[in-house]
This record gives sequence, C-alpha cells and structure tokens, in this order.
Amino acid sequence: MSALPLRAGAHRQRMLRAMGITPMRLRHVSAAQLPPAETIAADVPTSPMAAAAPLALVLPAGTEPRLLDLLGRAMQVGGAAFARAPRLEVVDGQLRQPPVHAGAYLAFGQEQARALGRALPVEVMSVAQVMLVEPPEALRLADGKRKLWSAMHALWRQVRRNG
Repeated sequence: MSALPLRAGAHRQRMLRAMGITPMRLRHVSAAQLPPAETIAADVPTSPMAAAAPLALVLPAGTEPRLLDLLGRAMQVGGAAFARAPRLEVVDGQLRQPPVHAGAYLAFGQEQARALGRALPVEVMSVAQVMLVEPPEALRLADGKRKLWSAMHALWRQVRRNG
C-alpha cells in the first residue's frame, strides 16, 4: 500500500523553503480595525507641494500645433506622469493661467522661465526645479531635440528618486 499523496499546498511550501523563498500573505483587516476617516484626512500634508504634479511645461503662446504634437509624443516616452504634464502658456511676459504647483518645470526659452519666476510663490520656487531648454522652434533641428531629450532624462531621474 502506498502513502497518501502530498497535498499541493504542503509540497509548494516545501519547494519554496528549499529555494529560500518566504511566502507572504496579505493581512485581512476588518472594518472595525480600520482608523476613522477623520484620522486619515488629518494625516494628509497641506504644504503647497502636497498635491503637486511631477512636471509642468511652460511654453510661449501661439506655439505651432505640429511642435506641440511633437512635444506631446516626447513627453509620452516618460510615462503617464510626463504625458499628463500641464502646459502653461506665456503671453506678453506673463503666465496666461495661474501656475500649477509642480516638482519640476520645463521652461521653453528664457522669457518663459522669467515669467514663471515672477508668478510662482517663493516657497514653491525654492523646492521646485526649473529646467531651461531651447524654445519650441528649436525642436525642428536635431540639436534642439537632443537638448530636450537630455533635460527630460535628468527630470526622469529626479522623478524616480523623489517617488
């Protein structure tokens, strides 16, 4: 007479132990063990950078749609956070809309960087990183695309580091 076959669970446990793997199980928390919603809401930080986007683009008003499309495709390479980056437009040296608080700003040209500096509060400006790249018209040339790529690569590293 042969022995009873091993249960699949016991065999799996033995194999995982042999490979040095410690299986983990999710804890099941009952509703009675959860903290009240007021406590969770109180733990949310209220600093100006709390709900910040990882990146915002600062562009001159009237940028050609072809260049905006090219820029949008370039931002998609960085993932969803970069693809959804808000676009701020500069008209006559001023931002058209109120500035979005972001961890980093990609300013396309010196005039856009100056307008951003005038519009942002000091607390946000001291925490955020502002990267200056060539104006959008420079994206027609290979050199402009290279400079944009290197700036975006530096921002990707920063976003990965900051989580």
